[in-house]
Amino acid sequence: MTTTPTFSSRRAAAFAAAACLALLAASARVVAADGTATTTAPPPADASSSTPPSFFSRVARFLPRVARAPDARDAADAEEAAEIARLANRADQIPQRPPHNVTVEYRSRRELGELDGWLDARATWCAAQTDSSTTRRSRRVAAAVAHDIPPSIHPYRYGGPGGAGPDGMSIYTGSCGFGQVTNHFVTAWHTDGGYDWGLTEKCGQCYEVMCVDGRTRGHDWSDLGPWAGCQEAGKKSVTVMISDSCPCHHPNQGNKRWCCGDATHLDLSYAAFDQIAERHRGVVDLKVRPGDCSKQGSVMHYE
Repeated sequence: MTTTPTFSSRRAAAFAAAACLALLAASARVVAADGTATTTAPPPADASSSTPPSFFSRVARFLPRVARAPDARDAADAEEAAEIARLANRADQIPQRPPHNVTVEYRSRRELGELDGWLDARATWCAAQTDSSTTRRSRRVAAAVAHDIPPSIHPYRYGGPGGAGPDGMSIYTGSCGFGQVTNHFVTAWHTDGGYDWGLTEKCGQCYEVMCVDGRTRGHDWSDLGPWAGCQEAGKKSVTVMISDSCPCHHPNQGNKRWCCGDATHLDLSYAAFDQIAERHRGVVDLKVRPGDCSKQGSVMHYE
């Protein structure tokens, strides 16, 4: 009986062959961050050992280089990739979580149910309180780490009159007009309106948000692949208050990627995002439901 290889097995074989060919070229060719290539001699053997490196150790050393190599076919992409690489290696460009006394509660899994009553949503994270050059850089890092999503299309400009807007955009002052909030567990909520319309029907409402694997990432069929972005998918949540809007119609055309209604989209403060998800993933799926504002900033573990 002859067995016809499945699509998955053929793809695995093709990947293995490509990896072998890449290893042969790796010792002689190095791709720089600006897209240029240089030829180098093989590294000297380790004098302390006469045993050559194993195939798997060579793969382990080479794969990070492949992941970092920019697309040399597009000089603009290469330049941007180099900038992102530099910023991602500087921790000071991504602010630490602001000080806040987080309340952690543990609840029975039975209280959570099957998530049928929760709304499907998606989240990115907002990095800083002002639109300074550091804020813009940290926002670009947040955008870049969401795999396959160009940094220029993340929706990091919000707000309306007296709050965030083209002349001063911040999730912490926001289109809701609350002023500078003291509890950093806040979020922007998408709206089909413009930045000067605000989001009055949602302002001040609180939601419990839970990171889950879904359409964006975490499964083989997800848009960004199986690489999970949650700390504990479907088990950990945080309560946030809506203080701002993520408007579809905005001078920054990048908002259209996220805030024009293909999914309920939240742009969480990085204080909230850090409680439930891995910041370096950039974008994750959520389950959300109305919450009690007295629990704003509280983290729930369902076990």
